[in-house]
Amino acid sequence: MPRLVAAVHGAFDLTDLAAALRPGDAQRAGAAMVLQENTHVRSGGRVVAFEHMEAVAEIARAQGVPVHLDGARIFNAATALGRPASDLAELAETVSFNLNKGLCAPLGAILAGTTDFVNDTVRVRQILGGGWRPASIPAASGIVALESMIGRLGDDHRRARQLAQELATVDGINVDPASTQTNIVLVRPTATPPEALCAALEKLGVLVLPFGPYVRLVTHREISENAVEETLNAFRSVLVGDDYDS
Repeated sequence: MPRLVAAVHGAFDLTDLAAALRPGDAQRAGAAMVLQENTHVRSGGRVVAFEHMEAVAEIARAQGVPVHLDGARIFNAATALGRPASDLAELAETVSFNLNKGLCAPLGAILAGTTDFVNDTVRVRQILGGGWRPASIPAASGIVALESMIGRLGDDHRRARQLAQELATVDGINVDPASTQTNIVLVRPTATPPEALCAALEKLGVLVLPFGPYVRLVTHREISENAVEETLNAFRSVLVGDDYDS
């Protein structure tokens, strides 16, 4: 059973975390794992500070509880922090990350841990029908992603900040540029549902996703400087005209 811990932008309240890791008893189960995400997608790709991750690891290990790092975008977090991803991975017993998000492979993910742990998860994956055979083409694209996409993630972050700063000047939406720390920009429409804004932008060739009360934009390898300008123009065109049905 998952137990939620209070957090701000993906960073746990350390006092609440420590309380949640108290040993179980005859009526209450003890904690089996601490799950931490970095970057934190629900807060718009914000980065959890390395020092905070160290504190989480220290609290968990003091109670003998392993940490799992949901690092779907761990390389974005590492780039923003100016550290190698291995520094973040050392603060967890197991790590998962995606090849098809910031690294732009068509599909794929990696789970890292001890040999026994990985062997057991492969068995569970097979039970659930998650096998892939042959894996040569996805594996090849994953190798390309790891070897050629990590070093350019800073470009995605720069373009996302540019988008956020420019969009913050457009009427009809709220954007906080300070919250754009990696490659995700959250735009909150003030006069229309996110779904309507997404549909209007799609007609102008800009594909974005409704994300709760927000519209989510993500930069990646195929989002060039020209694409950023086209996106800004599309927002201005839709919002200035307030025409979501044309």
